[in-house]
Amino acid sequence: MYSSMSICCHTIQEFVGSLNQEQLKDILVRLLLLSRTCLQLARDFMCLPSEEDTPVNDHPFTAPPNPSPPDWCVCGRCRVMPTARENVCCGLVACTTTQEYYRSTVIDPDVLQIHIRYRADFLNIRPDYGSASHRKSAYRQYVLGQYGYLGPGNRRIVPSCCVQCIRHWYPSPTGEYMGYRSE
Repeated sequence: MYSSMSICCHTIQEFVGSLNQEQLKDILVRLLLLSRTCLQLARDFMCLPSEEDTPVNDHPFTAPPNPSPPDWCVCGRCRVMPTARENVCCGLVACTTTQEYYRSTVIDPDVLQIHIRYRADFLNIRPDYGSASHRKSAYRQYVLGQYGYLGPGNRRIVPSCCVQCIRHWYPSPTGEYMGYRSE
């Protein structure tokens, strides 16, 4: 049985495969002209691994499996983080990143863009649609979904598997990340 995400991905691949180079270029230019968001995401996606680097039997939105996960990892997708405090697993044999709710609320770019717009409007600042904003928004979405509203200064550690998945989809062009900050 196919999930709606894999059917959608298959439909998109078929559509793109049916286009010639001129049609692809025309559509890409039109899409990028829609907004700064599209252009920034396209630039950020250039940092993503190619399809050949993604395991065939794995959903593209999940954290990639780790052939030698750390002892504290239950799901098999965690990596050792920069600090011992960040070495946390989702605790599920079927990793949180493989769940539909995670893909639709934490990773989905449309959901994150709405979150970024809402937050910018609330704070009366200009929205930034770069990869860093998408990452921060995804972390907030995860925490909100797991713990509800925490209020200012109340922080939670996002599991390593979730962090890896978010970083996979919204990478830093430099490969450097802020990491967890308790304050």
